[in-house]
Amino acid sequence: MKRILFILLATIFILSACNANPSITNGTTTTEPTQISETALSPEASGLSGELTEDEMEEVHLAVELGLSPDTLSGSYNDPVNYQNMLDLATNAVNRFYGETVVPDLSGLNVSEDASSVTRMQAAIILTEATRAAWGEYPWPSRPSSPAKLPDRISADDSRIWGAPSSIKASIRLWSVTWPLPVVSVLFAIRQTDRITGRPLIPLDADLNFNPSAPMTQLEAIQAALRLYRSFDPKPEYISLEAVPAHAIPKVLYSGDSPLPEASNQKLPAWRGVAFFPKCWAEPQAGGKYHDTNYRESDFIAMHDAGLNMVAIYISPTRLGFPYGDEDISKVNLVELELLDQALAWAFENDLHVQLVLNGVPGAPYNDFGETFNWSSLFSDTEKAKMVTDYWRMLAHRYSDIPNKYLGFGLINEVGAPSDEEYLRVCGPAIDAIWEETPDRLIVADVHSEGLTGESMAKKGVALSRHQYVMPLFDYPLDGEDGNHLMDLYPEYEDELTWPQLYLPSMLHGNENKITLKGPFTNGSLIIGVNQVADGNEVLGVRIDGKEALAEPIASTEERNHWNMLKVNKEYTVAVPEGAEEIEIYDAINSGVVVYNRLKIVQTGKQDIILYPHDTFNINWEPESVTIQIGSDGSLSKNRFITWEDLKSMGGDISYESIKAFADKYNVGFLVGEFGPFGDDGLPPDVLEGYLSMTMDGIQKDGVGWVHAELVGPQSLLYTDPERIPQYTFEPLEDSPYFVNTFIRDIFRDQ
Repeated sequence: MKRILFILLATIFILSACNANPSITNGTTTTEPTQISETALSPEASGLSGELTEDEMEEVHLAVELGLSPDTLSGSYNDPVNYQNMLDLATNAVNRFYGETVVPDLSGLNVSEDASSVTRMQAAIILTEATRAAWGEYPWPSRPSSPAKLPDRISADDSRIWGAPSSIKASIRLWSVTWPLPVVSVLFAIRQTDRITGRPLIPLDADLNFNPSAPMTQLEAIQAALRLYRSFDPKPEYISLEAVPAHAIPKVLYSGDSPLPEASNQKLPAWRGVAFFPKCWAEPQAGGKYHDTNYRESDFIAMHDAGLNMVAIYISPTRLGFPYGDEDISKVNLVELELLDQALAWAFENDLHVQLVLNGVPGAPYNDFGETFNWSSLFSDTEKAKMVTDYWRMLAHRYSDIPNKYLGFGLINEVGAPSDEEYLRVCGPAIDAIWEETPDRLIVADVHSEGLTGESMAKKGVALSRHQYVMPLFDYPLDGEDGNHLMDLYPEYEDELTWPQLYLPSMLHGNENKITLKGPFTNGSLIIGVNQVADGNEVLGVRIDGKEALAEPIASTEERNHWNMLKVNKEYTVAVPEGAEEIEIYDAINSGVVVYNRLKIVQTGKQDIILYPHDTFNINWEPESVTIQIGSDGSLSKNRFITWEDLKSMGGDISYESIKAFADKYNVGFLVGEFGPFGDDGLPPDVLEGYLSMTMDGIQKDGVGWVHAELVGPQSLLYTDPERIPQYTFEPLEDSPYFVNTFIRDIFRDQ
């Protein structure tokens, strides 16, 4: 496939990585791959001996061809690398990529220049300092993440890294923090990744240990140099927003015949899409764990191969503004824009409509992670609000000639607007600026905050988007902060899920509603896992065949959570006698709210019955009583189960139904801008397939498009660690660190 690259240095980097020869015609760089000779792939190509895998031989060969490997290497690949060779390998990588000679400051290394070996930690410091010599400051890893989360992700033996002696403190400007040099260096070494393979400079072992005191082998040193070379971006080129030129994407890619459907603010196609956000200062790739920040052609090929025809590319104004080197928030890095051009070109080549989604607040100081997503600042800081307009004017101008069929804009991802009026006040000028550049440009506005309706945006003439996260057990790892600790009692709940999902409300509102379980039951017990309460004086009540079996005050903490509820996280057990027919669960006083997150029925001689409510995360505050019929064999088949009609009505003012109604009223398009299962573990295949198919089928039957919420993750199209979820089948993806989940791919293809 024709490769189109827009930055000469980036071109050299990619071509070298692929062992290709560049040719430039009419400002467009193309490549003609060359063959690697069989003799060059011999293990002795670098002057070292020993057995290598095919992948190792290829990395060694490329390092030699690029001139990274010094002639002074000798002995075995498994021998420790000496200080001078490690230094030469690191500086060669920097010098050859950036075309300049660097002299790193190694005063904090604490090793003699004639040392016959260096540790892995010392090698990490050398790699870091060589990079700093070119960048002018300590590098941060290419996988952005909040600093509060980094220490416990270094490795299982991170205490030795944090406790390593160092007289030098390294200041990482990204978060304005100062850490010991070994910490910064190890983070850089394991999170800076090869663009082509996604491999870190120095990998962790199978047990996630970095092993900082272990000797660095000569093979590892060669690999680290190649991966460092293939991880770099060109140095930034800062220009004012007003000076940004038009893109360099060849017009042939967005004109002429195309299978893409027409799109406008008045009518959006029923797209089949996926969200893609490697270059955001968000938690990249949702719950996918692998924080890759590169655009790769293979990503877009995989999307096309799965039958998708749309990709939402999330872009961070903070990342576009100053990844390093310049703190002028009125400037943008042209290199980042050119890399974005390349991503768009690959998308168009693969018949994918692109929605550029602004994700984050412009002008966050020092790339501050918290301020980048401080949405409230947009509604109190006129300068920040103006920057939203300035950024969109710049992007609209740069891409003004690309038709809506190929390109649309997502105004601001999940912006926390306090009201419809404020939403329009802050974002209306950005809409006007976009339409001044391209009068009919497709713009989609998220309706995400409670209290919004989308009416102000629909009246303005922009399309509306709903993020369809309404089934809690498939959304987030609810044992942590994302779900506000809703599943602390049941961190392994994924293993207990079944499909279809039972319709079972999670709330007991005073004595206004109850949950009734119909038997017959044998001798056993009922276990109720209570998560939170509203007032702190609620009483959990249970009646069995009309007789009170439990009336226990619920003990809660005094801390209120995101929903102004008091945390409980306690199980309550009630004995169930032989032959019981009916169990009623309720709040025994006429006040408060009890939220439970699991019911478990244990019966002698029978399999346990485990019931999870359907609305634990997306709380429905209306009291609702339901009766659950449980067969003598434990069957639940006679009950009501969740349907697409249920899902789209959940969420109150910001439900699918409500937002779509406003879109229809004002004759603008409507899109499910995100949906899907988040989380760290793969769901059982039948549960995942049932949920995805029901949701996608329902959306498509409504004539609406959908965007699956993550490209990379354990329940997504691509993943990095297939062995972790053996219930799925994976295929390797060429020129990529990822594997294709064939199960997900086939579900997408069937839509």
